[in-house]
Amino acid sequence: MGVGQKNPAEIAKHYHDLQEADFKKLGINFDIFSSTSGNKHHAKVSQDFFLALHEKGYFSKRTSSQFFDEDKNMFLPDRFVQGTCSY
Repeated sequence: MGVGQKNPAEIAKHYHDLQEADFKKLGINFDIFSSTSGNKHHAKVSQDFFLALHEKGYFSKRTSSQFFDEDKNMFLPDRFVQGTCSY
């Protein structure tokens, strides 16, 4: 990996550490503050939570048009699109 590039586990740990520090500054403490990859119980609870929402119909599959940068081989979030709206 190049400079500034992180794998998914490193990114997750980075944000986990930031969030944990923020909660501590607010005086909020957890008995368990873990991740789905580091705790089998947490992984099951997360899966059960997601599946319950899915079974209740809270997710929907949609098709959308998006701008694509062929040079970078990636779809562009709105903040990277410049110009005048075509509508």
